[in-house]
Amino acid sequence: MIFISFLLITSVSAYTELSIYIDEKGSAEFYGLTDSDMGMQGLSEGISVNEGEIRGKTQLLTSKSSNVWTFSYYLEDTDINVYLPENALIKKTNGEVSLSRGRILVYSYQNISINYILEEQESSTIPLTLAILVVLILLGLIIRYIINKPTKKTDKEEKSNKKQQKLEIIKKVLNDREKIILDNLKKTGKIKQNYLRKLCDIPKASFSRHIQELEKKSLINRSGEGKNKFIELSK
Repeated sequence: MIFISFLLITSVSAYTELSIYIDEKGSAEFYGLTDSDMGMQGLSEGISVNEGEIRGKTQLLTSKSSNVWTFSYYLEDTDINVYLPENALIKKTNGEVSLSRGRILVYSYQNISINYILEEQESSTIPLTLAILVVLILLGLIIRYIINKPTKKTDKEEKSNKKQQKLEIIKKVLNDREKIILDNLKKTGKIKQNYLRKLCDIPKASFSRHIQELEKKSLINRSGEGKNKFIELSK
């Protein structure tokens, strides 16, 4: 009688509580406590008990048909709490439904069954795709701007090249002294008329006549008066 009474007291006082977390792939992770020291019957494969702690993970308790997931489990004398994935919607269950930290929690004693679906999470994909598209468009515009942008240096060089080409064409119809004057101006830049004549080693009367001809042809510009007359190539 004493032995039978001990067994009855032990069976009444034995207590088990389970928290089961289900991920989006249907894997169920077990966390639980039990004060039963006689071992536990009915635990799923992959779930074990060690010094009163229940731990383990299994995919044997979930199944999927079309887009509907089903989770079912039975364990005698056990409080069962099942946490569904964050994007889950319940279709049918025999348990009590509540919310816990943004997840649906279903509670049942001994036997639990849940049918649920997972909402498609496309909201994060669309902004990411849009952001990538915007970045690609901006990169394309920047590259196009860099390729087509006319730099000041390029414009200046082009203008200088055209001027040089024009000068070379006109020089073909100039006499030797006029060519000497232009060549020296090209080297010196703006210079006093007297200094230029000495550089060219041309008599004063002839030099004045050649200068007038070059000025008529818009190849040179003169400025100043008297001894301060300056000559430079036309711009």
